[in-house]
Amino acid sequence: MKPNTISGTLPILEVDGVTAFGGYPILRFLGERFGFAGNNDVENLQIAALYDVLQDLLQKLIVWYYEPDEQKKISLATAMETDHIPRCYRRKVLKITLSLAGCLEVRQRI
Repeated sequence: MKPNTISGTLPILEVDGVTAFGGYPILRFLGERFGFAGNNDVENLQIAALYDVLQDLLQKLIVWYYEPDEQKKISLATAMETDHIPRCYRRKVLKITLSLAGCLEVRQRI
């Protein structure tokens, strides 16, 4: 499937004969289509920021997961536990999630 896509990557989404690719654009489209986008530009900015923070964490987890050297793997895990997660996620994700909670809880339309 990947060789047949525009970018050679997944995910892809086809809507009304138009093919889109890229995780964030697809998530944003689906959020807007089904009523889970922000109510304004600032809320959309917060959603994008949260997506970025979570993507950053996912990339670090992927590097850790596929690291073949066990000593380096331990070192990567320790760095995530002691530095990256506390510094970045406890502050940023909690703050963004709490501020978005009101906007997303109100819209429970599916």
